[in-house]
Amino acid sequence: MVDFKQPLPVIKRRNSNSKNSDPEIFREDNKLLKLDENIDEHSQEFSSTILKRLLLSLQKKININQELRIKYPEQPEKFMESEIELYEEIQNFSVLATAPDLLPEFIESKVFTLTIQLLAHENADISSAVVQLFFELTDDEVLTDFPDEANTLIEALVKDNFILLLYQNIIRMDEKNADDSTCVHSTLGILENFTSLEPKLCETIVDSSEFLPWLLGRIRVKQFDQNKLYASEILSILLHHGEIISRKLGEMGGIDSLLRSLAHYRNKDPKDSEEIELLNNLFDSLCSCLLVKENKKHFLQEEGIELLIIMLKEKKMASVGAVKVLNYCFTGGNEFEACKKFVDQFGLKSLFPKFMKPPKKFIKGLEVNDFEESVVCIIYDMLRAFSENSAYKTRVLGKFIESDMIKIERLVELHEKYFEQIQKCRKAIEAEKMELQLEGKKLTEYDTARFEMKEYDAGLNTLRLVDYLLCYLCASEVPEFQVRIYKLFDQKQKRITEFLATLEDNIKDLENASTEDTDKAARDVKAMKELLLKIKR
Repeated sequence: MVDFKQPLPVIKRRNSNSKNSDPEIFREDNKLLKLDENIDEHSQEFSSTILKRLLLSLQKKININQELRIKYPEQPEKFMESEIELYEEIQNFSVLATAPDLLPEFIESKVFTLTIQLLAHENADISSAVVQLFFELTDDEVLTDFPDEANTLIEALVKDNFILLLYQNIIRMDEKNADDSTCVHSTLGILENFTSLEPKLCETIVDSSEFLPWLLGRIRVKQFDQNKLYASEILSILLHHGEIISRKLGEMGGIDSLLRSLAHYRNKDPKDSEEIELLNNLFDSLCSCLLVKENKKHFLQEEGIELLIIMLKEKKMASVGAVKVLNYCFTGGNEFEACKKFVDQFGLKSLFPKFMKPPKKFIKGLEVNDFEESVVCIIYDMLRAFSENSAYKTRVLGKFIESDMIKIERLVELHEKYFEQIQKCRKAIEAEKMELQLEGKKLTEYDTARFEMKEYDAGLNTLRLVDYLLCYLCASEVPEFQVRIYKLFDQKQKRITEFLATLEDNIKDLENASTEDTDKAARDVKAMKELLLKIKR
């Protein structure tokens, strides 16, 4: 039997006098034979007339190839020439990407479905050409200005099972072959285009194919390359667009795949910026998964906490991502078991050095302010997770007693840093509000939301968390905490009354803030009020 998956020979234009040509099938109109001559490569306009000619020509090439394959199934030399022509014709058709307004005409033709079906063609070079064609046709940068055409194209592709055929094609690719590797990259590009044009397609991609397990398998490959990076990016995008996909990933053992992929960087740094991006995508994917409560159980069972502690110890770039993942793991429900396991595995010893001094190396999208917020939030969540007389809470509080309570000094430093940043931010906001009034403009809801976002960017949430910790320490059963905190504020020429006033402002902000988790906000407000009253006594 002939292996039809072998790559085509070097593409050359068919010689009309070829001995292998079948005269009955290759007899075409002179107009179609001169089609390329009628299309000026440098013409400024790709017209409907030219499209119709291309459609007719492509349909004939498809039919010719099918007939020859049926007629000479054991004689590839009889149909090879027709496949070369079909390959060329598909490539020529990419000119349609320059005229998105003509896409509906292509979709309404029979050729549209025939072209999609070529993804299942026995010759992988033909299916690869189709992948490249649709990669160009779905280019989100081009289709952004043609929303109606984009929607029509996506709906038609989904209807014709394009995503399933795309998956069935990618699994037969051998990435050791350069052409097949390019096809895989273009396939991932199509998925990215889909999710950019219509985010709801993320669930369709997962439901109508096995792309999700394929992506998990692809990121497990040890050797780094562009397709591994791209696969990690697509996985991150899919998981970012809904809990349904994250839950499905957890059910198929995907948490283990993510942890194994991350374990590669537990004791070494990425080699370059692209590998850093891969690491960032893997951490983002894991964070998205941990938004689902069921996945936290999988995470604990697969020893995710242990891996993060190792990363914190090693002090490599992955330690930054480990802090980010811990922050997600300790919030959103079921945090007690995660916090308990973290303390049991001596994670506090690795975490607090990060609290005292942020690392110098940061992964993309995470800066020192974000890192400090994550670390403070982790400590805050542990204190909230453990009951008042719990041995675990005592162990957390014990870290603030060590080394002459130097960690309390760090808390006061953080309070001072973020308090000043917020004050500076609010002065700028007031100036902007004044400018709007002078221009006779009213403050809109958009303006209010924008100003709130500026405060958060300046570190408002971090300030609240730091002040909560200071408040908790002051009201704890360790009287030395309050003495030290008061003394530190005096040394910095800041009255403790100002600190308490800031706490009251934080409480008011929390009461007035709009949040999805109203129960959590109410608990936080109640806890802060009780602590504040305890301090004032």
